[in-house]
Amino acid sequence: MKIPAALLLSFLVGAQAVRKKGVPPKKGQPTAWDGKDFFPLVEAPDPNFIPHPPKDENYSSKDTTIYVGISGFRDSRCPKTLYNLYTKAENPARVFVGLVQQNAEGDVDCVDKYCELMGYRGQKTDAARARPAAEGGCPYFAQIRANRVSHLLARGPTFGRHLQVYLLRDEQFCMQIDSHMDFMDHWDTLNLEHWGLARNEYAVLTTYVHKVEDLNRNINNRWEVPNICKLRFVDGG
Repeated sequence: MKIPAALLLSFLVGAQAVRKKGVPPKKGQPTAWDGKDFFPLVEAPDPNFIPHPPKDENYSSKDTTIYVGISGFRDSRCPKTLYNLYTKAENPARVFVGLVQQNAEGDVDCVDKYCELMGYRGQKTDAARARPAAEGGCPYFAQIRANRVSHLLARGPTFGRHLQVYLLRDEQFCMQIDSHMDFMDHWDTLNLEHWGLARNEYAVLTTYVHKVEDLNRNINNRWEVPNICKLRFVDGG
């Protein structure tokens, strides 16, 4: 399977990998960069560390729901992010968005402009846009929960992402992204497939996403994906 270059999250918490010194990587084998050279990564079986497997196989279902948290600060690229999110999903009907928009008066409204990009030309009322697309509504409008906050109340990206929590309902999986993103085709199915490969009910997949211009580009013949090796919690939340 080709490793996606953006928004297919690559680091499997609970998976074990070690460095094989002096061993050149095989074609297609995952590699990492240590600042000097690429080296191959191989799984290191540890009989004392066996993560709890997924409690069920729901991740392989086309109907499994996904919550996508987005927070943006006066970001005019947000509408295109929503457009990409829904138009490139294999099953957009299962994708629900929690949007925290921190705008000033006169800024582009993310949802309003998204509906325009989707071809909606009706009234800018929730009732009109929430109608099924076949009846003239804005596609997937009813799946977008928006919290519009004044930019004067913004307290940085962490606070904005904190507000996303209050928009989460009972979706089965969740993902957090920036408000200026693009996606691979069928990103929803591919993400869940990658999560399933961890064979770990508590797996968290994360990465530092490439710039949009590198989407689908094979850089250095390696389909490079950033590998996040550790995390830490800082004071003050």
